[in-house]
Amino acid sequence: MSTAFLSSEALTYALQAVLASGGARESFLLYHDGGGTVQLGPAGVRRLSGDWGAGLDEWLPLSGVPLPLLHAGQTVGLLWTAPGESLAAPAAEALADLLARVSAAPDPWSADQLAGYSALIDRDGRLRAATPAWLSLFGLAGEAIGQPLGDLRTEWRLLEQALPGVLAGRAFTVPAGWAAVPAGAPAQFGSELRPWPVAGSELAVLFSVWEANAALRVAASPTAAAPTPGLDSTVFRALFDSAAHAQWLVTGKGTVVEVNAAAAALEAGDSAVSMLGELVWSVGVWRGHEAVRRQVRAAALRAGRGEAAETVLELETGPPWQLRARPLTAGHALLELAPLSHEPQDLERRLALLDILLAYSSEGVVVTDARGRPLMLSGTVRKMMMPGAQDSAARDWARHFELRSVGGEVLAPAQFPGTRALRGEEVRDEEVLVVSEQGSRPMSMSAYVLPSDLGVAVLTRDLSEKRRLLSYLSQVTRRDPLTELPNRQAFMDRIETALEERRHDPECRYAVLLCELGNLDDLSARIGPNLSHRLWLDCAARFRDVFRGSDLVARFEQGQFAALLARPGGPAGLERILDRLRGSFSAPFTVGEETFVPELRVGLVPDLGAQPSAQAVLFAAAQAIRALPERVPAGD
Repeated sequence: MSTAFLSSEALTYALQAVLASGGARESFLLYHDGGGTVQLGPAGVRRLSGDWGAGLDEWLPLSGVPLPLLHAGQTVGLLWTAPGESLAAPAAEALADLLARVSAAPDPWSADQLAGYSALIDRDGRLRAATPAWLSLFGLAGEAIGQPLGDLRTEWRLLEQALPGVLAGRAFTVPAGWAAVPAGAPAQFGSELRPWPVAGSELAVLFSVWEANAALRVAASPTAAAPTPGLDSTVFRALFDSAAHAQWLVTGKGTVVEVNAAAAALEAGDSAVSMLGELVWSVGVWRGHEAVRRQVRAAALRAGRGEAAETVLELETGPPWQLRARPLTAGHALLELAPLSHEPQDLERRLALLDILLAYSSEGVVVTDARGRPLMLSGTVRKMMMPGAQDSAARDWARHFELRSVGGEVLAPAQFPGTRALRGEEVRDEEVLVVSEQGSRPMSMSAYVLPSDLGVAVLTRDLSEKRRLLSYLSQVTRRDPLTELPNRQAFMDRIETALEERRHDPECRYAVLLCELGNLDDLSARIGPNLSHRLWLDCAARFRDVFRGSDLVARFEQGQFAALLARPGGPAGLERILDRLRGSFSAPFTVGEETFVPELRVGLVPDLGAQPSAQAVLFAAAQAIRALPERVPAGD
């Protein structure tokens, strides 16, 4: 088959055609493409959020059969077959062959598509790919991939302001001097940020650098970091002057150095000029508001120490403002002021409508303000977190429940998911405990910052039911469905634990007994399945009666039982156990009209001390199996 890649539309059509021809109506595929995980069924396609390992429990229904699709020994996708549906092997092979083309598709973030001095930045401001020449130019290594742009070089925090405009489709060109190459030959470098398609409709930012003087073709030294523009460079001036929001450049001690046009527009007359050289919290729109001035002072000094800060300023009149303070260099910080809402009445109407919708929503949603304080709770959240107080106001949440970490520590408001998201942290599927008068409930929370500084939406999921189901499934899959005794896997896990105990404490003794009941296959065929079930239940009851409460009895395949004996008591203790076993199975079994005595064969491992693994223990027991004589010698 040709190795040419199919277009996404052609691939979707081909996969759906194969599913439909196989009779699938509700069955679907899960696979990766360049943009993440895709769920594809006969009637539609949707993209899923989350990684493959953590998402399968959530994506796959409890009923149905999941089947990994393999191609050349590699898993290329997963086929979930709905109950009552089945796909023939040729259809599964065709799906695997098609999905192999997806897995072989080029990485959309690969540096192979780049040339010269260029790099790719994602919409979160992280460096995703770069050419070796670009990394060497700025004195960076491969470890820089995945890091935020502003963390790699302090001056690049200025460039982060331009990313939203570039992702909206506007290129940003900075032609001024970027680097001075070594060997005494100064070469001026220009730079450009422009949109770059990576996967489907997703855009990244292409960060390219070129020599402004083409006559100078001196390669940048791999060992020397190229100087970057300072606060007086064209980079800073272009971004600072064109910023949509008011900005102040201040020293580490809060003295105003520069004021941009948007900040000057907030001042009347010549007062913007008079701000230069003054402390930023003593001038500006907060003049005369003592409490607000203290907020500005704290944010400015914090940024001067190298820490980013954000706060909401509420003046006596007009809408609230959000102040962001970011460190730029060792001696300067940038303060930015943006209004939270220009239309308070319209915002109130929208919030009222949202409150009504959330009240009847089946999803768990908490909406906070720009400070992280809860404004609205969906009806589902009220039922889960505030039972018995569902009509209480959202601001009164602290009276009805508290948030704790998985370890049980009470979370301070600064540690809440919504508050952390406002600080720029990524909060996805984090587990917390919600503790109320009715007890504690494990929940998963993801926080998303709302646009226009409206606050945060926290999505919640109740994990208690999922855990109960997982616990139930774990118990079911580790027990024999007929006798409810532990199965082979559970027995081997317990042997591994016993071996670990033996390695830490040589005085800890265990023995393993493997028993086979012969002459039962022909009998089962004669008496039928119902009476066979009664026979095996009778056998299991006799085995349980033989062994002590501290011993573990398990059922393996049709004719095998096993026992892990804790502190068997040496040869004499083992002899007593074998005597009880011999006596129990010497009594005839009566099932229907059949009466018989089964042949009992036993394999014994008297001490686990010399065995390296559970598999080795069972192998040794199987090798030792023989018919149980009327009496076993004490040393056997």
